[in-house]
Amino acid sequence: MVTITLSAVGAKNAAGRLREFLAADGINLKQTHAYEALAQALGYANWNTLQALLNTTASSGITEDAVAKGSGDNHTPHLVDARGRVCTPERLAEQAAPRIAIPFDPKKFDKFVGCYQFDPTISQDEFFIVMRKEDQLLTQLTGQEHVEIYPESETKFFTLTHSPAQLTFNMNAQGYAESIVLHQHGREHLAKRVADSIVIAFEETLQKYIAGNKPSPQREVLLRRVIAANYSGAPNLEDMAPWLVELTKRTWPTTHQTALRLGKLTSLEFLHVKSSGWDRGWDAYNAVFENGKLIYEVGPLTPDHKLTGIWSEFP
Repeated sequence: MVTITLSAVGAKNAAGRLREFLAADGINLKQTHAYEALAQALGYANWNTLQALLNTTASSGITEDAVAKGSGDNHTPHLVDARGRVCTPERLAEQAAPRIAIPFDPKKFDKFVGCYQFDPTISQDEFFIVMRKEDQLLTQLTGQEHVEIYPESETKFFTLTHSPAQLTFNMNAQGYAESIVLHQHGREHLAKRVADSIVIAFEETLQKYIAGNKPSPQREVLLRRVIAANYSGAPNLEDMAPWLVELTKRTWPTTHQTALRLGKLTSLEFLHVKSSGWDRGWDAYNAVFENGKLIYEVGPLTPDHKLTGIWSEFP
């Protein structure tokens, strides 16, 4: 497997250097052709697919900082987010395709209205709310703003936001939606309808935790174990949920090398509980090492006290 660390801006700069290199040998490429050449040299179908994938890593909470090439036998580029959901360029390209809204009777929106929960064994803090406001059908993902969706078929809808997304409603025999599939960031997420009371109870508990703005002792204990393991040379997999184990294995070489460069942990300071965004309710810490600093965030634990999500960035 070849691992390449690349950002969207870095990819454009690399394409520019490729163009300059070829020009020195009398081969003149348009900038757009240089983009396409770079994308195909890295194994992607086209520049749009590569750019969308790189933009996804910067905006959707993906903890892996590299584009991993050569997954399994089909050599499909992929990224895994903090909750173990796989992103593929094929899905990215399909989700980025233009959509056309069809005429739709707003009265039909009522069969979609309700609360939906993503797999609670993976994430107990993610809900999708669908509501009707007169002639608009609105959605709200946990920790995000309301977004209007538009029909492209009787059961499929799409957004017009900067980040392409679609919803597929799965209907029951009574003609009401029993679940939805969110298509976004090259991934697909199933959410099943739940009672409004479940979401209300969750929000009350979460808001109380955010308002208290105090760290979870259990999360901090596990964070310290992870940091110590990163430096020692063997990842701390026993304290992680299965999807986080797989992600940690993929990113381990980079994680371990970063830990060696930073040195041993000298102090760990709680900063705050995140109050908004996809990581709402996560505990943020400032970690000081012998040779640098990192900001860590730790998500909720599973019922059996395993880490569901942890990520870091340089301040």
